Amino acid sequence: LVNIFWNAVYALTAVEFDSKIAEMTEISQDVIAWFQHFPPQLWAVAYFEGVRYGHITLGVTELLYNWALECHELPIVQMMEHIRDQLSSWYNDRRDTGMRWTSILVPSAEKRILEAMADARCYQVLRANEVEFEIVSTERTNIVDIQTRVCSCRRWHIYGLPCAHAAAALMSCGHNVHLFAE
Repeated sequence: LVNIFWNAVYALTAVEFDSKIAEMTEISQDVIAWFQHFPPQLWAVAYFEGVRYGHITLGVTELLYNWALECHELPIVQMMEHIRDQLSSWYNDRRDTGMRWTSILVPSAEKRILEAMADARCYQVLRANEVEFEIVSTERTNIVDIQTRVCSCRRWHIYGLPCAHAAAALMSCGHNVHLFAE
């Protein structure tokens, strides 16, 4: 159940999500009560309205908590000064790292864009008009609108980076795929 649950959490579309929930209810009817108590808008990617940029993390919160623990016995002003110094050092290190990057995107986004571009080469692109495309693959057909930055697979909207379908559409009309990343 746990593995199927995580597949449901990360499902990009309502159809994929519903399929995983159906799998879980076939195994145990007890999960229905939990799903009624916690609506999927609170935890499922398929129902998330915003852009996630591929992150589910509490890293910054944990970092601040650890810094506060280091100096929890200090007076409040000194404690805040310690955290401010830590943040300044952290931002400086990140800025130095960023200055060494050669792409307009962070390395993790650059890697995803390059993978999407490589996958896009296998797709057939059918152009409907200046901004809408039908992308045909062996798995399924997706609709891409490069003006609104939407693909029917929902990856572009959710993660802010063109998916392979969007990359295929963009490359077919000579656009730089990197410039369509959030």
